[in-house]
Amino acid sequence: MKAFRILSLLFFLSLTTLVMAQKYEVDCLVGPEIKATPVEKPTEYDGSRTVLYIANGTLVDVVGRTVTGPDGRTASHFGDVGDSVDVRQIKGIIHYDGRRYLVEARWLKFADENPPSATDRFASDNFRPRLQLTSWLAMPHLDVHSASTRMLYSRWLPFMALLLMLLAVWMTLRTRFLVLSALPFFAAVGIVIYMALMIDWDALWWCNPDYVGIENAIVGIIPVALFMALALMYLLCVTTFIKAPLLIWPLVIGYILQWPAMLVSAHFTGSIWPALLVCYGIPVLINGLRLRLYGVVMTLVTLVAIHTFVVALATVVQVSLWIMMAMALASPLIAFLLSTIIGKYQHTKNGRWVLRNGKWVYVYD
Repeated sequence: MKAFRILSLLFFLSLTTLVMAQKYEVDCLVGPEIKATPVEKPTEYDGSRTVLYIANGTLVDVVGRTVTGPDGRTASHFGDVGDSVDVRQIKGIIHYDGRRYLVEARWLKFADENPPSATDRFASDNFRPRLQLTSWLAMPHLDVHSASTRMLYSRWLPFMALLLMLLAVWMTLRTRFLVLSALPFFAAVGIVIYMALMIDWDALWWCNPDYVGIENAIVGIIPVALFMALALMYLLCVTTFIKAPLLIWPLVIGYILQWPAMLVSAHFTGSIWPALLVCYGIPVLINGLRLRLYGVVMTLVTLVAIHTFVVALATVVQVSLWIMMAMALASPLIAFLLSTIIGKYQHTKNGRWVLRNGKWVYVYD
């Protein structure tokens, strides 16, 4: 009798779970499958857990929604200023092969197999990365499974940006018509800015080891480095082949002073725009008074070229760090070498040069 009651209870619990479950299709835009971790062992660093990989197109039963922190525990809030929880930590609780798993909710698409009365439990979630940084733009929610978002996660837009940057450099070297070369240059920069605003670092998913693995990430960093090199070439071409005597020193001074100026402006006015207006407006005004419209256009082109190269360089460094960290986690030898190099670099500030036997040597204090 007792066994019958237990079996009946388990049956009704299972029935309740199935009634609450909704059908979702696995639809990952950065890989052919998604990773599922057991609910009872959700952390990324638990060697005893059982990781499951579910291929795109698979239908799964979603029985709940949760937000987990970096340590795998349930987060108490999401989206507040300074919150470290990102869209990858919005999880769907799925019932699969008799167990419950956590998967990234953004890669689950509400299936057509659900009854008309069913509603998408993730409909109110905005899966735009770094939402708090672009909240002032009042951008709409990002529908991950829409055609426009699929275009953002495709390789076409980065490829177009790279081709446009190559065209801009070719035009400066071939025709020396700098004003005309600014058209493909601004188009390339516009594509990059649009992707960054829409999906943040996911714009470089194809060189992120977490998404594509170490080998593919190493290959993926090549076009990023090429874009950086082309940005540098375009900047050098603009400053070298410009026909009129454009004053460069106001641009350099304005670019250097913008960082402390933004801190001061943010402190007193609550916005960085006054600082940017002053630091960039003065060089534009100086060259505009000297060279009229040509001076204004070329000053803006040079400013954008400087920023493009600096951001591209920082991006290459960031992606390189991703790859090195992934290699360190995958190989104890690489981890040892990196820790040794970084350790020596950290201790250099405690050393000094001394003269021994007629030779200068560096010793640690």
